[in-house]
Amino acid sequence: MEKNTLNWPATDTHAHLYWEDYVEPVEEILARAEAENVGTILVPGTNLETSARVAALVGQYPNLYGAAGIHPSDVKETDETGYLEELERLLSQPKMVAVGEIGLDYYWDKSFTEKQKRFFHQQLQLALRLKKPVIIHNRNSDDDLIQILTEYAGTGLTGVFHCFSGDRPFLEKALKTGFYISIAGPVTFKNSKLKEILPYLPLGRLLTETDAPFLSPHPFRGKRNEPAYVTLVTRFLAGQYQVTEADINRNVTFNTWKLFGIGKKPEPVTTYPIGHNLYINLTNRCSADCVFCDRKDNATIQGYNLKIDREPTADEILSQIPDPSAYREFVFCGYGEPTIRLEELKKIASVLKAKGATIRVNTNGHGNLIHKRNILPELQGLVDKISISLNSLDETEYNSVMRLPAGKGFYQGMIQFARDARSVIPEVTMSVVAPLDADVSDYRRFAEEETGVRFRHRPLDFL
Repeated sequence: MEKNTLNWPATDTHAHLYWEDYVEPVEEILARAEAENVGTILVPGTNLETSARVAALVGQYPNLYGAAGIHPSDVKETDETGYLEELERLLSQPKMVAVGEIGLDYYWDKSFTEKQKRFFHQQLQLALRLKKPVIIHNRNSDDDLIQILTEYAGTGLTGVFHCFSGDRPFLEKALKTGFYISIAGPVTFKNSKLKEILPYLPLGRLLTETDAPFLSPHPFRGKRNEPAYVTLVTRFLAGQYQVTEADINRNVTFNTWKLFGIGKKPEPVTTYPIGHNLYINLTNRCSADCVFCDRKDNATIQGYNLKIDREPTADEILSQIPDPSAYREFVFCGYGEPTIRLEELKKIASVLKAKGATIRVNTNGHGNLIHKRNILPELQGLVDKISISLNSLDETEYNSVMRLPAGKGFYQGMIQFARDARSVIPEVTMSVVAPLDADVSDYRRFAEEETGVRFRHRPLDFL
């Protein structure tokens, strides 16, 4: 294996480290994982015995966390009397963060499906009572599983579909539950169809795992799996998403914190790399208050916390960029509107531009209205690209979506800003955020034919 030396550690959210396949001490397994820059490892139980072993194990190692539950295959041999009380006792111990592995499995034996459903319900209710997420196992039970989870809609139940193997229709149903989706080694297999669903799986809902000792990724398929191999999964996913391994690991680290409470929320940032670009976060202030915007809540994107408590100076931003040649583009983009801080934007862009950088501004197109003058000439020669959010083709809907007052000219001002930018900025784009398979042909026609600029469809929850 090529060593993973990235700053953001990989995360294995599902590894059965107590399995009999591991004959060497756990310390050796963890040392190999650490050598590959694997950080947090979550160890789920499958019955009362293994869950007890998990609780004992995770107390010994700082990067291990555990879950306790009855796997559907173990339901048949589990006495219904008293098992929930024992699970609750185990889950009360430090570092036991989830109920799992639980769910339904109709692959091997369908003779006790009703007992499986009963145990599943009981453990979901336990999770709700304890306010812990669940780790879901699903095999050949799609319809029943989704039906049961749908019954818990609105209760606050959350969790992860472990080792996801479904098709796109099932992915859509799984995402509607609000659960996370965990991808394991099979995605790397040559003939795996999992690659086909990745464009529809947002990075904000992605987790990674090994399911060790099972399901080793390529090139170790058929051999015993272990947490060190989760880096092969993240590397493959980075290629599929066309981002870096650090991007995958950072997103998964943040998602793991959101779901399991492991670690802590990242500190706010004013510059943040995604892929080969560096994004510059100047402000949380905005001229709009879009219904889909996370600005007033967590203000996070791709694992970064953009909720700054103080706006940075231009010099502070520039001090964070020792080598501008390391990035393909510098993008002024955050949860606020960057043109609000026009003078700082111009100063930063001027310094970077003098060093050969490419500058892009992501904006809602309200800059002229904000400053009560045409600001585009001031950006000439400093900004190479402008991307303008086109949230609707109807002014009333536009104002509603962005929660803007009617009659103030925001919609027409945005359109005029795009048209005027054509003569000043080399590349002007109008973008729309919509599901990947949404029909955006009308938006494309409006941007390209009526406005005369480029068009970009930004898939919902993606880059």
